[in-house]
Amino acid sequence: MITIEDALVTLLNSNSALTAVIGTASVYPAPAGQNTPYPFVDYYTQSEFEVQGLGGSHGMVNARITFKAWSSVSSVTGDQIADCATVAELVRLALVGYKGTVDGIEIDCIFKAGKQDGYDTDAKANWRAIDFEVWHKVPIPTF
Repeated sequence: MITIEDALVTLLNSNSALTAVIGTASVYPAPAGQNTPYPFVDYYTQSEFEVQGLGGSHGMVNARITFKAWSSVSSVTGDQIADCATVAELVRLALVGYKGTVDGIEIDCIFKAGKQDGYDTDAKANWRAIDFEVWHKVPIPTF
């Protein structure tokens, strides 16, 4: 069964501006593997709630999903490899405002809900995380 996360990864992998910078197979469920080449994006779902009424489900879910762009400094040149802020901005541009159907999942609206920056001392890598609210339809349970 296709999940909303799968649909968003498909959407990102079909975005030519993003794939020109990170490639087509560089969006991973968090945490990405230890030897994942930079730059890359990983993601996780923070929360999800289904809109309910007295009669049950309305068939609409709001998922809060975080996409985190990672970059590192080249050990050869000392230059930043595809700055994480640039990659995160490409993710934002690919997702915010999207409305349509991807892999059979009907997405009603995607909007940016937050942003954080950080540095992972173990990985020696910079990251920028963007939280998205993703409203999408789900089948209504029948009893």
